[in-house]
Amino acid sequence: MRTVVLIGASIRSAAQSAKRAGFHVIGIDHFGDIDTREACAEFWILREVLADAHARQRFENLPIFMVGGLKHTKPLAEFLTHAAPRRDLAPDWTGNVSTAATDVFSAKRGLDECWEDPRWLRELSLECGLKFPTTLNAFEAAASGVKPTEKGWLVKTRHSCGGLGVRWYQSETILNAKSPEAVSLSTLTNENSQNQGIEKTHGMTQAEPVILQRWVPGRTYGATLLSNGGDCRLLGLCRSLFTRMGNLPFVYRGSFGPVAIGADLKHRLENLGHRLMQETSHRGLLNIDLVINQQGEVHVLEVNPRWSGSSELIDRWMRAKETTCSLFSSMIQACQGLPLDRLPSCQESTGLTLQTTSPIYLKQILFARRDMRFTQDLLMSGEENSMNSCYRPALADIPAEGTTIARGNPICTVLAELTSDVLDKSSRTNHEKSPMQQHRAFLNRLHARARN
Repeated sequence: MRTVVLIGASIRSAAQSAKRAGFHVIGIDHFGDIDTREACAEFWILREVLADAHARQRFENLPIFMVGGLKHTKPLAEFLTHAAPRRDLAPDWTGNVSTAATDVFSAKRGLDECWEDPRWLRELSLECGLKFPTTLNAFEAAASGVKPTEKGWLVKTRHSCGGLGVRWYQSETILNAKSPEAVSLSTLTNENSQNQGIEKTHGMTQAEPVILQRWVPGRTYGATLLSNGGDCRLLGLCRSLFTRMGNLPFVYRGSFGPVAIGADLKHRLENLGHRLMQETSHRGLLNIDLVINQQGEVHVLEVNPRWSGSSELIDRWMRAKETTCSLFSSMIQACQGLPLDRLPSCQESTGLTLQTTSPIYLKQILFARRDMRFTQDLLMSGEENSMNSCYRPALADIPAEGTTIARGNPICTVLAELTSDVLDKSSRTNHEKSPMQQHRAFLNRLHARARN
């Protein structure tokens, strides 16, 4: 049995997918939820493995996959650096990898610089017929005279994920640092404690460079692509859901989909995937976050070369179509350079509408509104296991009995299949609401359906 090491903020869905594919999974994440541990032959809490030199030495001889967002700390960077250099995964499983993302980079840029460089991503997006929001670093913002009184600007912290590093621009303090790297996240937070727990859990208390970016009103999506080094295929597009948490206006709370997509947009997204592959020699999963406004303009927000929050929905959709036993297995085969022809492609439509002929899945994260101690009694009735369920509602990311959960941290995740008629009403209006109101109308319907 082949062994893989999976590391991320929460690895549950990737670990389950890898286990279904027959891998011996060693898992490392922040939470250690019950179903995560069940999917792993061996499990470690991230902070413990980073502090254990013997454990790190063990993992140097194993393939390590980054399957979730993590704040890039020095211990984490050293841990990944000490793994063997990236190699193409061969069928006989020779060679080691440090992530399932990228094998070769230009000598002019490293891993972080490449994927988090807005100028680079903007250039490629425009080349492929996609837009990219106006983005400024701290010096550029100061020079351009952007003021907090100008509505519509966001402050984004690099090396963050799940919306935890995104805030409205409300203070010029961030522009007073001597260098972008000196801008501290603490200058962007207020005394509101609602988001303190979740920030501490994800290790977001150290100084991080920031950028300013124009907010683009519209509906947000995550596009899941797969690359084998010579071809790149769009597997599916999922709608992204967000919630406000303290002064964090866009905390990721889940996804639903996949949804149908116009042939032209599919072509442009796959072109962008090809260009990213050519620039980075990327093999594996690739997630593109984007927003589509009322005029139908598509703005690329960021790119993550790894398993993402919506990958789980694509995994379920592919299994329902009986094209693969797991998305993780397909990713490994793509890393080996195998053809992508047999994999399903995102359903096409004349416009961006919800699918009517394929399953649609909901994934929604439930957050704690107060400090609490978790017990199984808090869960709604139902014993469906998230490991194998494709169709019925299920609970996932379940904490151990008695776990203390700080206000603002996730409690668990609801997974359910939705019929297209539940969502049809939410796509019949062109009226674009404010950022925190635009999801509420159909979320109520989603909740109702998930409880059935």
